[in-house]
Amino acid sequence: MTVCVVFSTKDVASMNIFNNITSITEFEPTGYPFDGFEVLKHGKVELLRTNEQLVFFERINSLDYDEFIFASKHSSQSKKPTLTVHACGNFGPADLGGKPNTLSNANALRMLSLYKGLIEKQLSGFEVSLEVTHHGPFVEKPHAWIEIGSSIEQWENEKVGGTVAEVILNSLKKPLPTAPVVIGIGGGHYAVKFSEMEGGYAFGHIMPKYAQNYFNKDILEQMINKTISKPERIIIEKKGVKAQQELREKISKWTELEIVTV
Repeated sequence: MTVCVVFSTKDVASMNIFNNITSITEFEPTGYPFDGFEVLKHGKVELLRTNEQLVFFERINSLDYDEFIFASKHSSQSKKPTLTVHACGNFGPADLGGKPNTLSNANALRMLSLYKGLIEKQLSGFEVSLEVTHHGPFVEKPHAWIEIGSSIEQWENEKVGGTVAEVILNSLKKPLPTAPVVIGIGGGHYAVKFSEMEGGYAFGHIMPKYAQNYFNKDILEQMINKTISKPERIIIEKKGVKAQQELREKISKWTELEIVTV
């Protein structure tokens, strides 16, 4: 199985992580150029750079890899130093790449591996968080995003880039962790409750309260079928959803998966 770690030349944090990965581990040229840059290889891992913004990198589905990890910046108005992990997809409109009302294939155990790696690093001054499913591109193969946030100060910080690079490389060197795979519904964008639970569970797609108006049978089926491996449970944050009882009734009608309320 070949894993491709994807970087954007338009993203300062992304290239910071790339430069650190290639300084930590020796990657060899493959002889295959992409967007004018040599694709690099070490064992079953390849590094690919694109001149596109990662959220709009729809050409990714023409590439012959088994799994993708996106190394990216994270932006927020708070500019709070944050390291995040999430899956991509759109519950509603495709305002930042991808397809409307369409989720990508989330690799829940890879997300758990990256998240645990960030937690173990205990980088001073940084919060570590899962984010809910959001933005593009649409990705057909299993994937995960890992990000440095939330401003230029953190994006350019070589120590931070080195930490994230080590987390990615360590994740790829060892078997994926084991935990019950689940999907989550409720809460805010940074999925605080589900982040606290990550480890006991491996979250795939997470729908926040602000996207709940888009919840329907098709979206639920996508959350289930596009989380790899198949989820065992659906976790609802009871204080972070609208009309909890109605939501539970809809879910029970549409799937036999166990519903857990926290």
